[in-house]
Amino acid sequence: MALNRLHSAMLEESGRSEVGSPLKFLSDYTVSHFRMEEEMMDWRSYPGESSHRKIHGDLIASLKELVAGYQRDSTALTIATMIFLEE
Repeated sequence: MALNRLHSAMLEESGRSEVGSPLKFLSDYTVSHFRMEEEMMDWRSYPGESSHRKIHGDLIASLKELVAGYQRDSTALTIATMIFLEE
């Protein structure tokens, strides 16, 4: 799993590419997963769809900010980052 690869790379203090690759994968996967979930909510006329989409949007924005910060070398990946990604 990408989260486990990311965690291992962080623990081993691997290079940026070894850490960045699973981080980027997780970001891309999250966007894809949420898109699919939103299509299902729309198809089933889920009553809380708009508020759930907002939650998705907020999480995606946070994740993209994290990835961009890491790519700029201005964000360190910490245990708090791992907890955020796991949740």
